[in-house]
Amino acid sequence: MAARIDNGGALLFHADGRRKTSEEFPEEVRELGMGTDREHLGLGIRQAYPGITDEEIHAQALQLKEVATDEYIEQRNDSVRLSRQDRDFLKARLRVRRDDILRKVLQSA
Repeated sequence: MAARIDNGGALLFHADGRRKTSEEFPEEVRELGMGTDREHLGLGIRQAYPGITDEEIHAQALQLKEVATDEYIEQRNDSVRLSRQDRDFLKARLRVRRDDILRKVLQSA
């Protein structure tokens, strides 16, 4: 059996095709929270990855800073088959989320 998987719109849409709200894909990267409640996995990176260290998070933020430049975000978003409006939205939202991560992780180190 052949199947086609298209996860290209995963930032904008739920699996059932409903469009995500701004609350479901916010500007703030809430996953960086330091929670430990296994019942609420969406509330912090430490629940999903309980063994991750501050050093590992910092190293990943440095890699994000190096790779996810404005130019990279621009090029990657322009290469997908979405409307201009959706591509422009994603470019802006991804830049803001990248900057939020860098501010929270690198400036707190």
